[in-house]
Amino acid sequence: MTQEQYEPLAQTARECFGAIDCSGHIQRKANLDYLKWTFAVKCLLDNFPESDFSFRVEPSYQGATTYMTYCTIDLRRGMSSVQREMFLPVMDYKNKSIANPTTRDINDANWRCFVKCMAVHFNLGLEIYNGGDFTSTNAELSEDKVAKIYELIEETESDIDQFCIAFKVDCVESLTEGDYSRALQALNKKKEKLNA
Repeated sequence: MTQEQYEPLAQTARECFGAIDCSGHIQRKANLDYLKWTFAVKCLLDNFPESDFSFRVEPSYQGATTYMTYCTIDLRRGMSSVQREMFLPVMDYKNKSIANPTTRDINDANWRCFVKCMAVHFNLGLEIYNGGDFTSTNAELSEDKVAKIYELIEETESDIDQFCIAFKVDCVESLTEGDYSRALQALNKKKEKLNA
């Protein structure tokens, strides 16, 4: 395979996955946002169905009781392919390495590593690691978006002061585009619980 075949596919993948709205597929654990691995797999196979991926797990260093997982994604389209690898320690949801991990710990780490590989190398949900949209994280919200947040705060009977503290702003109007999807998700989840 030539370099000409190799890099254009990587760029195509970055453009393809970077355009996907991941905001409705985020889960929160221990105050950290994660993209659901099932959604990441679906994105890969829906857009590049010939692709494949694999995992391997190795001790962090010789004699260690902690482990690293490695995910390799072999992205394919027609005669072109791009192979990328990413690594991640086997960790708990406080991001601390686990000594003598169980098979469940390793399985969870594998899928987290898969999502990280998709983000770092192919741009799927990369903004989640940045806490919002890279292209406009500091941009002010439009009036429509501010109105939507106020509407959801009212519908969920949320304390506006607590909301602002949680998002580290003085007022709703100070939210950035980078905050918006997280705020929307949090308020919509609260609304769902209230309506359940």
